[in-house]
Amino acid sequence: MDDDSHILIDDITSMSHEMQIDETIIKQYKKQRLLGVGAYGKAYLVTSDDENQIKYVMKVLPQSPSAKQEALILQNLRHENIIQYVETFVDSKNRLCIIMEYANNGTLGQYIKSRQQPLPETQIVDWFTQLCLAIQCVHSQRIIHRDIKAENVFLQDDKLKLGDFGIARSVEQTLATTFIGTPYYLSPEIIQNQPYSYKSDIWALGVLLYEMCTFKYPFQAESLPGLATKIIKGKIQPISAQVYSQNMKNLIQSLLQIDQNKRPSIEQILCIIQSLLRKSNNLKQDQIIKYQIVTNNKASSITDVKEIVTLGYYKKG
Repeated sequence: MDDDSHILIDDITSMSHEMQIDETIIKQYKKQRLLGVGAYGKAYLVTSDDENQIKYVMKVLPQSPSAKQEALILQNLRHENIIQYVETFVDSKNRLCIIMEYANNGTLGQYIKSRQQPLPETQIVDWFTQLCLAIQCVHSQRIIHRDIKAENVFLQDDKLKLGDFGIARSVEQTLATTFIGTPYYLSPEIIQNQPYSYKSDIWALGVLLYEMCTFKYPFQAESLPGLATKIIKGKIQPISAQVYSQNMKNLIQSLLQIDQNKRPSIEQILCIIQSLLRKSNNLKQDQIIKYQIVTNNKASSITDVKEIVTLGYYKKG
């Protein structure tokens, strides 16, 4: 751990003016432990150096346009299923420090690895819906996450939160072309160096949904070229028919369409889930989880008018 375990930041003026960070009171933070090391920086568990001792995550990065873009993206995304931005500043070593919400129950990846029994379908649908709502917020801001995976999904009490926007990018008129992301979650269009957009995030959602049902990736190989070949072919082993419904199988297949134009939008996915739940039997109305889903007739072929609907998810008895 670095020797600057107690940090006081007062050099906010060295930030680029284009950053336009929030006007917040710069606090002291005390490092507790190293959480992880990535290609571009480190993440620490820190506490506020006051009587409250609130836990946060502090991501420390060398100053760069990409680091500042990550901070800006986080700052502009406000949703209960996205790790919340707190503030950004420059430390005494001229590094960019991003303070974020701390999720107290680890990652979805850690949880999956600790499981001995299959996840109930009701739990999967609950968490997957929360993740879709987070992605809906991201896409509504014209942002592609580009690194959706179990290790970037965090658990906080009964909520699921999407995090790590380190390689997210804004989408303007052109499609993205950079080869980037975690190999097991890469879409066919990225593998083949074709232009891609939001639908590559949808593919990654399909990979993650499959992983939640099986505890393994839909495409596996001993080498990257072998993995690429399997992803391009798009053939997967079916999920257990004894544990999961045909509706779940159909949803996974729709997300893992080789042709990105055949994959549903995030709004269409939410409408599909809503439709399936309305048709579901064996429901208990005293066990309901409610979500507000904003659907838009421009983004979804299922709805004709812009409306706010409530998705009632009832756990099976």
